[in-house]
Amino acid sequence: MSQKLKIRLFFIVFISFVFVFLFFLSDDLKAKESGDNSKITACTDKTRYTSSNKIKITITNNSKEEIYSHAGSGTPLFSIKNICRKGLDGNWETLSAQCTFPECMTDSDAPKAIKPGQQVTMTWDPMIFNEGSSKLVPPGSGKYRLIILYEDFQMKNWETVQSNIFNIK
Repeated sequence: MSQKLKIRLFFIVFISFVFVFLFFLSDDLKAKESGDNSKITACTDKTRYTSSNKIKITITNNSKEEIYSHAGSGTPLFSIKNICRKGLDGNWETLSAQCTFPECMTDSDAPKAIKPGQQVTMTWDPMIFNEGSSKLVPPGSGKYRLIILYEDFQMKNWETVQSNIFNIK
């Protein structure tokens, strides 16, 4: 192989490598530029509550696609998958936000669309179900966060988002 041919081949391989690298780098830059704009968020209106306070949770769709949630429906409680309380050991304990079968059989409305850039606010009266019963009890003092359910734009997959941490006294 001649020296000129080797140089041309090296140059072609090098240029190809640069194009492939720039192609993947441009996707990374786009992702970084979008930042939080590609996320679904759930935030409470405050970070400190008493057990008698109602808690407002705002779900914000900063993605590019429509999502679906019970938060905007007539049965917003069904958008709360779990209530989590931070234990003394630092681990999160999962509590039930909904009464489950066979103790309860409750109908729910269909999830409502939340368009890109749209927010939906729901209210939660801080009560939890004792496991295996239909009895509601106050959650008690501690640090909490909510796990909120939403469905992807194709209505095929249920996803979750965690709320911020808040205190109940």
